[in-house]
Amino acid sequence: MLVKVIHTLGSRVLIAVLNLVLLVLTTNLMGAESRGQISLFILNLSLATLISGFAGGPSLVYLAPRVKTVSILLINTIWTLVSVPSLVILLYQLGLITTTSTAVFLGIAIIESFLATNLMLLLGKEQVHRHNLLQVIKVIIPVAGLVAVNFYLPITFETFVWFYAFSIIITFILSLFYLIRDTNIKSFSPGLVETVKLAFNFGIINQLGNVAQLMNYRLSYYLLELLISPPQLAFVRIGIFSASMQISESLWHFTRSVNTVQHATVSNITDRHAALMLSIKLLKLNYLVTGAGILVIWMIPNDFFIWTLGDEFIDVKSHFLLLAPGIFALAFSGAINHFFAGIGDLKYNTRTSIFGFLLAILLYYPSIKLFETEGAAICTSIVYLFQAVWQFKQLKNSDHVMLNDLTIKSGDISWLKSKFSRGS
Repeated sequence: MLVKVIHTLGSRVLIAVLNLVLLVLTTNLMGAESRGQISLFILNLSLATLISGFAGGPSLVYLAPRVKTVSILLINTIWTLVSVPSLVILLYQLGLITTTSTAVFLGIAIIESFLATNLMLLLGKEQVHRHNLLQVIKVIIPVAGLVAVNFYLPITFETFVWFYAFSIIITFILSLFYLIRDTNIKSFSPGLVETVKLAFNFGIINQLGNVAQLMNYRLSYYLLELLISPPQLAFVRIGIFSASMQISESLWHFTRSVNTVQHATVSNITDRHAALMLSIKLLKLNYLVTGAGILVIWMIPNDFFIWTLGDEFIDVKSHFLLLAPGIFALAFSGAINHFFAGIGDLKYNTRTSIFGFLLAILLYYPSIKLFETEGAAICTSIVYLFQAVWQFKQLKNSDHVMLNDLTIKSGDISWLKSKFSRGS
């Protein structure tokens, strides 16, 4: 397992570096306004992907070892071709697709949704190396493309969109190739109807929580767009806030790496107690590394961020400090979330996400109305903190875990040393 964690962490670190390069490119060469447009574009794509995931989504990591891959692909393809266009029409009617043409966005959203399904299936089959490789390819193509084009032409938001579209097409083709190599595509499982029920039963429960969680993370972007005028100023403020969020969320790469492998491993463990013990040990590792990362970024002078990102981004570090408590809280709740997801007990994650979403609805509007991006940062931390407390409360009730069980002990250090010494 440790080898997979290290491989995933290496991929995440590379992705983090590439994303930071992309951040610097877009902020310096395109400015805060275009950065805000990119953030809204990615947010809308994420929402489309989540809606398509109602026919499985991340639950495919749990279902992949248990049902036929070809059945899942058929079900998800049909659902995606129905659900994603419906969502795009809704977003268009609400005036939330303002950064690119509706037709272009629809095409990208459908391919992105297909790709997300394939990535979850690869992870469920514990093909972690292939999953990681595809994630890297998806990021490296836009970065390389923008760097190359910059020598000849000015970089615009439209340039980014076309390189992003090219990257997901290439990544989707590769992911399909990997799945076909391991799948008998000529025959269907005799339990196709039952597979449909499983996909939607698990997918709807899980994705309702994930949609709520996405709104916890990004509802502030929509509200900043709606509450700040003129639109150009709104894009600028979103660009600045999203840069702060990206730097803060770069600290998630370690915990996401651990949680990705945790999810795949726990999904293949039949003993709930063994899965819980593993998850608790990884939770401790997560918050230890995240806390260290927060201290490192806190010590970096603000002038460095201004020099790197541009003069428009003077508020990035102050926003990071407001976001830091929430980022630390997610190191706790993320491991608990992946424990529940890995054992197929999804109701707890959905409850936590809906709780956070309701709290976000109560807090974000007045805070952003009064304090704009500073209010958004404060509310984000508050929501994450309360979610972590709620998630722990559920773990305590379901598996009798006490707060003291989450503190680092000598046995945890010995366990970690043994994993590194064996390289497993």
